Amino acid sequence: MNWILDWLLCGLVRAIGAFLCWLPAEGAVWLGERLGLLGYWLQPKRVRVGIANVRAAFDGALPPARVRRIIRAYFTHMGASVVELLRLPVIDRAYVERYIAIEGRHHFEEAMASGKPVIFLTGHYGNWELCPITSGLLGYPTLALARAQHKFPRLYRLLVSYRESKGCTVVHKGWGMRRLMDALKRRQLIGIVGDQASRQGIFVDLFGRQALVATGPFELAYRKDALILPGFIHRARGPFHRFVLEPPLSLSRQAPQAEAVRAGIEQFIELLSRHVRADPTQWLWLHKRWKHTSSRRVLILSDGKLGHLKQSLAVAEALGRDRIDC
Repeated sequence: MNWILDWLLCGLVRAIGAFLCWLPAEGAVWLGERLGLLGYWLQPKRVRVGIANVRAAFDGALPPARVRRIIRAYFTHMGASVVELLRLPVIDRAYVERYIAIEGRHHFEEAMASGKPVIFLTGHYGNWELCPITSGLLGYPTLALARAQHKFPRLYRLLVSYRESKGCTVVHKGWGMRRLMDALKRRQLIGIVGDQASRQGIFVDLFGRQALVATGPFELAYRKDALILPGFIHRARGPFHRFVLEPPLSLSRQAPQAEAVRAGIEQFIELLSRHVRADPTQWLWLHKRWKHTSSRRVLILSDGKLGHLKQSLAVAEALGRDRIDC
């Protein structure tokens, strides 16, 4: 029965996409924002996860109303991003030049002219799907690493075809790594989203808490002597975006691989954190980012009785002695 649902969803997405392509960009994105707001009210579990993540990241510095507004704003942004994905058939170079302002373009041009392989690295920030689309439409075809989706294969192939029609070739983890290596040898630009957790990752500081970050892109850059070009796309308003390119990161080949990889990850996470702090409404807060962290916090509530408070403080101090990151 799953293939029937897959077929129906594929047809529905085609029909909705055709309607969205017919609408002007501003109107389509406005509609996506309204649908995202509806998702905010229909997904209370995800809202709770997002609120917990924002509170953890900003360490209680934001009032509850502000935290909830951040998550609500993220849902509206996510709805707009889904609409932009479905409108890819009508997105062309003229669209990019009108709606996407590129800052730090010279960093990209210098990296591509360096003669070294280049790995474009971004995070789950803004509409990251537009990053390889933009480079492809501007004349730099990109090989983008993605995680294959098997639940609805027909629908997934349709969405991949949308991306690949714009100069972005999608490869998947596993067998696709060979194509990734070949692309680096040919000096073709490859794109990776590098802020996700991985069992092969290492723990680094992210907003004051230890977070697991994948080492794969950085190990690849070290082995192939490639430049890492960080970039993040910000939604300015409606369909308008700012694509901010940062100076390239070059991993020291004089240091051992593990040391160089950690240094590269810490630099990238610092850049990501800076962008998230500038506008926290555009980072993907809805998954359990610190699920595997060893960092724990203790909240002590006082009932006004000094003896009870002293007992609680003694327990907290004992936990701190046993767990250095508590």
